[in-house]
Amino acid sequence: MSKPTNFSIPESLEVIWEVIHEWKEDLQNHEKEEREEDVDNVHTAMWWIMEELGYDIDRDGEITLAKVKGETA
Repeated sequence: MSKPTNFSIPESLEVIWEVIHEWKEDLQNHEKEEREEDVDNVHTAMWWIMEELGYDIDRDGEITLAKVKGETA
């Protein structure tokens, strides 16, 4: 697992997503039904945080700045 770099929002978000995915894999083996709602709540919270910060995940799974309204490619 990587470690966040000071002041690097994308790297810090990546670390959190890595832990979430590892947590989800662990839950598949134990207490899945009891903890599934917790995993969903954490996923939702992360998407809200990323959206608020203006980040998204591209097709390659990399965290990138999302397009700003009115911005053209």
